[in-house]
Amino acid sequence: MACLQTPVATATVPTPLPPAELLWCHLVATSDIALSKDGQYVAAVGPAELSSDLVFYSRSSGTPIWTYTVADFFWSVAISADGDCVAAGNGSRVFFWKNARSRTPVNTVPTWTSVDLGGPISERCLAISNDGNYLVAGGTGPTVYYWANAKGRMGSSEATTWQKGGFGDVAAVDMSSDGNYVVAGVGTKVAYWKDATTQRHVIDSTQDWLSLNLGDLIVDVAVSDDGNYVAAAAVVDTVYYWAGARDRTSTNEPITWDGGLGVGFTSIDMSSDGGRVIAGASVGGFPPTGMVYFWDGARGGATSQVHQAGPTQPLAKCMT
Repeated sequence: MACLQTPVATATVPTPLPPAELLWCHLVATSDIALSKDGQYVAAVGPAELSSDLVFYSRSSGTPIWTYTVADFFWSVAISADGDCVAAGNGSRVFFWKNARSRTPVNTVPTWTSVDLGGPISERCLAISNDGNYLVAGGTGPTVYYWANAKGRMGSSEATTWQKGGFGDVAAVDMSSDGNYVVAGVGTKVAYWKDATTQRHVIDSTQDWLSLNLGDLIVDVAVSDDGNYVAAAAVVDTVYYWAGARDRTSTNEPITWDGGLGVGFTSIDMSSDGGRVIAGASVGGFPPTGMVYFWDGARGGATSQVHQAGPTQPLAKCMT
């Protein structure tokens, strides 16, 4: 007599991921920091004694590969996807380094510096394309500045390829991975440019669209890699999102959705495809506390998750 046995299905238990490992830390004051998309290089800027430093690291060590010092203050920094191009903004100019990975402590002079822009290029007001060949800056007042062919420039007082003024104060800028789409937070509105890498904007730098008046100062902006999705965070109230950004054309563009009503936001970012948005908010107090808001399905609406954030303790490894 045959005996038939039915196999019993067993669930596969996933192997837990190893905990995050602190590779190194370097005790240095930092005002802004940037990590290359390949995760191999870091550029940081911050105050030093009576000066300010740009510090360039590799993943392998907390000892800088090279450092560049200016007499005033570096406010912002950006790095290309492979880490080989670095830009930093100080009190009035943009500094640019090509071949950053192969430089040494005695070879730190910038490849070029910009013309005087009349004010500090603040945090969130400097962005670079993946290949390092395009830059956008703001933060000095009512103007957005754009440089094409960044890797082909040399010397000092490099003029912009195009620029656009006449806005409220430019508080934040971002660009798509190829540098062809630019977004800026300009006072209580968001401005957007497409075909930014072409000569079209040299002749007419007018933005392709401008949002409706959002009634609150924009503090940070983000654009997807393909330039088709835009998000902005406001200082007193709300995160705003625009889908189909490449096809918009008016000077009073409505939002696709908003979220976090009544929250004071400080920062925003989005996934490369625009499908997920994350924003930080400050509740205030001392020590300060805040919230992290995460929206999924952003391109077709949004589902929000909120995480309460509080102060963290310093790592013992950094104090030894």
